[in-house]
Amino acid sequence: MDNKFDFYKDAYFNELNLKDNINNSLSIPIGIIIVLWGALFYLLISFNYDCKVWQIAFFGLFSFTFLISGIISVVYIIKSYSNVLKGHKYGYLPSLDKILAYQIGLKEYAINVLTSVTPTNLLDDRHYMREEEKANKEFEDWLVREMANITSVCQKSNRKKLWYIYRAKIFLVIALISLLITALPYSLNFFISKEDKNCDHYHFYTKEIIDSYHPIISDNSKFNVLCRKKTNPNPVQYLNQNK
Repeated sequence: MDNKFDFYKDAYFNELNLKDNINNSLSIPIGIIIVLWGALFYLLISFNYDCKVWQIAFFGLFSFTFLISGIISVVYIIKSYSNVLKGHKYGYLPSLDKILAYQIGLKEYAINVLTSVTPTNLLDDRHYMREEEKANKEFEDWLVREMANITSVCQKSNRKKLWYIYRAKIFLVIALISLLITALPYSLNFFISKEDKNCDHYHFYTKEIIDSYHPIISDNSKFNVLCRKKTNPNPVQYLNQNK
């Protein structure tokens, strides 16, 4: 065994280890996608659609952008892991018993060839040792070729998987940016809705005192402005202070 054999051996095991590392690395983008999809779902169900058209259009546009980017990212992650239903092609060396049987077979074949062309009485240990060395060299060359061919197959699959992950990350970033932009109209919508909820106290109080205060309060534009600016305005206190 020489440096050539060690080189191909290291390359073979590096590609197999890389396959496992790639599969393990998918857990991070999968976790991010789950969190992002959960955040979008929350925004969609909690968004107050009783608002201006441009807010709904803005919110819907970037929500749709997130949906498309998120779906594409998920598809690329699936293709990276299992290539959908096709799977990724990888090669492996034969089992050790088959490798050992092949090595022994090479030595036996070399000895048989030697004894078939040369009378055994003319052979000594040097002849057998030389043929055994040739068999070992042929076995090493065969093992190197096997590892080189298998490593090439693994390299193609690993490069394809890495390319799929790269594409998945690109669309994942697009989805993240889209979600952040979607949060802008949602935040505006949220604070407007909160102000409207504060004004609900105005309706609560006026319903209780509708007979004596409602006509005055409903016609008082100053109180309506106060309702928009102040949390939980009390119409009774307001009227007592502004008689």
